[in-house]
Formats: sequence, structure tokens, C-alpha cells
Amino acid sequence: MEYSGVRRKDVLTVVTTWALVGFLAVVGVTNVFAGGAKEAPKAAVATEVGNEAPQLAAMVARGELAPLAERLPEEPRVIEAVDRIGRYGGTMNSGLVGGGDTAWFTRTIAYEHLVAWNREWNAVIPNVARSFEVSDDATEYTFYLRRGMKWSDGHPYTADDILFWYEDVVLNEDLTVSYPGYMTTGPENTLGTVTKVDDYTVRFTFAHPHGMFLQILAQPAGSAPTSYPKHYLEQFHMDYNPENTRAAMADGDFAEWSDLWDTKMSNHGNPDKPLLWAWVRTVPYTGEATRTVWERNPYYWKVDTEGNQLPYIDRWVFNIFESSDVLLLNVMSGDVEFMMRHIDTIENRPVLFENMARGNYRAIESPHSNANYMVLSLNLTHEDAVKREIYQNKDFRIGLSYAVDREEIADLIFAGAVHPRQPAPFDSFPYYSERLENQYLEFDPARANEYLDRAGYSQRNNAGIRLGPDGNPIVIIADVPTAPRPAWIDMMELIQTYWRAVGVDVQIRTMDRTLFNERRNANMHDMNVWADPGGAGALFDPRFLFPYSHESNFAPAWAAGYNPGPLNVMPEEPPAAAKRQMELFDQIRLSPVDRHDELMAEIVEIAAEQFYAIGTVSYPVSYGYASNRLANILDPIIGSWAYPTPAPGNPEHWFFVE
Repeated sequence: MEYSGVRRKDVLTVVTTWALVGFLAVVGVTNVFAGGAKEAPKAAVATEVGNEAPQLAAMVARGELAPLAERLPEEPRVIEAVDRIGRYGGTMNSGLVGGGDTAWFTRTIAYEHLVAWNREWNAVIPNVARSFEVSDDATEYTFYLRRGMKWSDGHPYTADDILFWYEDVVLNEDLTVSYPGYMTTGPENTLGTVTKVDDYTVRFTFAHPHGMFLQILAQPAGSAPTSYPKHYLEQFHMDYNPENTRAAMADGDFAEWSDLWDTKMSNHGNPDKPLLWAWVRTVPYTGEATRTVWERNPYYWKVDTEGNQLPYIDRWVFNIFESSDVLLLNVMSGDVEFMMRHIDTIENRPVLFENMARGNYRAIESPHSNANYMVLSLNLTHEDAVKREIYQNKDFRIGLSYAVDREEIADLIFAGAVHPRQPAPFDSFPYYSERLENQYLEFDPARANEYLDRAGYSQRNNAGIRLGPDGNPIVIIADVPTAPRPAWIDMMELIQTYWRAVGVDVQIRTMDRTLFNERRNANMHDMNVWADPGGAGALFDPRFLFPYSHESNFAPAWAAGYNPGPLNVMPEEPPAAAKRQMELFDQIRLSPVDRHDELMAEIVEIAAEQFYAIGTVSYPVSYGYASNRLANILDPIIGSWAYPTPAPGNPEHWFFVE
């Protein structure tokens, strides 16, 4: 059976209302991920070819470019307008910070995968592929490409490009050190296969059920199958053109072929590489550049509902700023016309709102998919045996949780726009646990002292600090990164006073993110803090539900044997409860989507019983800032890297009003 989309059968979109307080008052959208197969709603389909940008029409008239009907595929993707049919023209000014800010490209101009998220983030829909089929056991995925679709240089995009990526890159040991995780299944991490059915059909086959394959392809990590133009890259491939490849290595002073390959593969730095994006770079993003420029792609394969070729906007210019502070000034002055990254902090919001009229911009609400703004992770696998004993004591963790005044944190730091909650999936999901979200949240110093006494630490020194099992005061060093959320420091300073009042001494150690990661990955921290992405993304990142990855900060050594990543720690056998959760999650990876909810529900209930980490408050709504001249921007739009905001809102159909 052929599908034009995949969605969960029972629930489409669930709207949750956040606290409406002050200028941060918002309505937030929570979401569900795609599940059982069902046809997605379709936009109104254009019946004939419409208009094109005036610059392209002039090129056609001069004989420099093929007519529009010859440049579009037989079945272009049709984009339904958020507001109305747009107009051509204009330059979009946005910003980057430093030389490695490529994630902002993914969020704006580069989200062109085989499949994509729909705007509501409740379905996976066709994108580069016009449709797809999924076998009943989720081991085979067949993608039907758009006939006549072309790369930005006019060369056809076909199944051969996907086969080139798989056979000549993934399977090439010189170019691929380890297989992409989403291409492997089963306990042995068996690599799936990709076969060409015909010029416009490819089939991905896996040795075990891969029930999450489409959802992963729709995330930023799923870009590879649409990023390898064979006709261009084979010039620099040893198996196709060794003579030219060696010459290019010599010209560029590359010692290794893989280094040359990385340079030629660069979507942002190589101006010669063809793309499938709505805009292609004319000024590349390099270390010496002060800006990068992207012009419209004359072979772009999407149209509006009247058949007009997209994009509407002529070009994007990304100025490269030395810091987020400089970027902030450019947003407030109106020189940056769209931005959702780097500047949206609690500290910046008042000044951004105050300068809206001067900068002629508006705020775009972006309710976040994160479950918790700051999670407190005591290191249950600490190398110090005494600290490990203390932190593994569940009563100790419960006592500390009751000692946190979350309502005061919400009022003082977030103007009341958040609410107390533990790290847990949102209630829009079938595996939601009311117990996990709400347990031990009350600010109750008496109960906190009761649990801390029950834990066995009732004795105190002359300063009122509780004594551990070795007779020494209980002192916790809290690792707090200075970025990406400066408010964490303010929150920890409050928590420091709360815990001191019940006899636990916390010393705050601020550090940059690199050192923070190094200490976590080496299992060196007593406690650290981070946000929980598992509100809407628990299926993809359950880091605070069980020892899932190197970012499960509460138990690096337990996670090291399951999903080690960059952990530099000796793996330890986890306790029975955590092992059961790992087994359940392995079943999810190997099961069709109709079993995911029941398996996740058991994982979540075990997490509630174990209470691995201590939550604080919900995640406040995020904001983007857009020129008042820009139309067709989805508002509100879900905020998440997995989404990736705002790309599923189709920036290719944004336009400038007159």
C-alpha cells in the first residue's frame, strides 16, 4: 500500500496552555510524533504551471535558461500558504555567530530531506520523495522520487544519487569510519541495504524492524540521501576518477583523499556543489568570510497552490557576527530581518520587546518541545564510593526535591511564565505519567528534612550541614555551564540557599560548555544541570528516563555499556530497573510503531519509581523575531532542533509585503 504520509491514528494536535503572565503570556503547542500509517491531508494541487521570478523569466527570454515547465518535476511539491499567495523579490538578512554556525542553515534554507515533518509536527510527509511505502513489519521502506526533478545545476536527481551515497560513500571505508546509526538495526547493528528499483524508486531494507526510520529521516540527521550529487562528486572519487582526484588533492595540498572529499562535500563552503535547496550559495561560508550569500535556485521543485515556482524571496544574506551581543543589536535595529537563534534568552526578552517599533519587527511565538528548563542530576555512578552511596539513596533525592521552591524560581526568574514539573513526557502522549511529572514538587522544608533524616543523614556539624556515612559534611559541587542558558546560574544560586536551609551544602562551579562536557564524559561531576528535551521527543532522546546515552548525566557509567558515545568512563552493569528499561527501548527500536506506546509507558513508569533526576520548572516559550514586512511565517511555531524550527513552516514560501 502506498502512503503520502504517516501519522498517529488517534491524536493529531494537542494544544497546551502555558501560564499567561505579563509580556511572556503565550499559548504553546505540544505535539505527537508520527505513528501508524494513514494518508496525510494534501494541499490544493496546482493544475498548471504558473509564474516564476522576474529574473528567471528574463533569463528564459534571453535563451539562457530552459522554460519553467522544463525545469519543474512532473509532480512538484505543492506548498499551501500560511497567509496568502506571495510575491517575488527581496533580500532576507539574517545572522550567524562565528565560523561554525551551520545549524542555522538547517533551520532556514537547508531542510530538504526525502521526507519532512508537517507543520503541526504530528506526521511525516513526502518531500523530495513524492510518496513512500512501508512494509507491515517495518523492514522495507520504498521511496518514489519526483520524475524530472533536478539539482541546482539542472542535472536530474534520480535513484543513482542515493545509490552513490550508499554504495560509494557509506560502504567506502576511506570515507565512512562508522555507519550512520539510522541505517543499522538489531543487537549486532546490522547495516541496512539500499537498492535501486528503477530510476525513480529506491528501497531501504533492514534485517530487523525499524519502526522509527521515517521519523529519524525527517530530523536534521536525515539529510544524507539528498546531499550527494553523483555527477559532480564522482569527479573527486577514487573509484570513478582517480587521476582527477589525485590532481585535486595536489592542487589543494590535501594529504588524504578524505580531506579533499570533505571539502568538496561541503554544502556551505563549496560554491560548486549542486544542491536541492531553494537557494544556493554564491558567497560561501568560510573562515575568512564576513557574510555568506544564497541566491534562488532556478531548478527548485516546489510551487504554491497556483503553480508559481518557489521561493518567493530572491536571496538570503547571513552576516557573520563575532558574538550574540552584536547580533542582538542588529536585530533591534531592524538590520536582521529574521532570527530565532542565539538572542532569545530570558535576559534579552525585555529589550527585544521594547525595541519592536524602532526595529519594525514582531515576536514569533515558539512553544518549546523541552520538558524541563533545568534538571539537577546527581551522579549516581560517582567514582567516590561515599558520594555514590549518598546520591543513590532515593530518599536523599526526594528530600532535596521537596526543598526546592519552584514557585519562587518561576516568579523571580521567569515572571511566572513557567510551572513546576519533573522531567517527563508531555500529557499529549499515550505514555504520559502524571506521577512522574508531578511527584515531589511541593516546596515543603519539613518533609524535605523528614526524607533527608530517613535517608540516614540526620546528624549535623556545628554549621548545620548534614554528615555523610563517613562522618564528613555533605558537600555537593554543582557543574553549571555558562552557556547556552545563563539563567541556570541564577536558578542554582536560589537552590543553593534552599538546600543549605535543610543541611546540604552546594558549591556552584561555573564553566564553559567544553569543560562541562569533558567532566561529564569522564564521570567526574558530583552534580550537573541541563535541559530535558523529552517533552515531545522522548522517543528520540529519553536521556532522563533511563541511562540512555552520554547525556544521561545522572549515570554516565551505566549508560556507557548501552550507548557509550563520547563517554570516557569504564562501563558498569546497571541495576535491574535500568536494565529492564534498556531492554524495553531495544524492543522499541525493533518493533513496528503500533507497539511503541505500550513499551514507552513501561519505561516511563519505571522512571517514576526510580526518580533518577530532579526537575525544576517547565520550559518557557521561545521567540523568533521577524520583520513586519515578512508574511507567511507560521505563528506560533513549535520550537525544537528535531523539528527543526522553523524549517517545516516552509521558509521558501515566505515573502516581503510591499
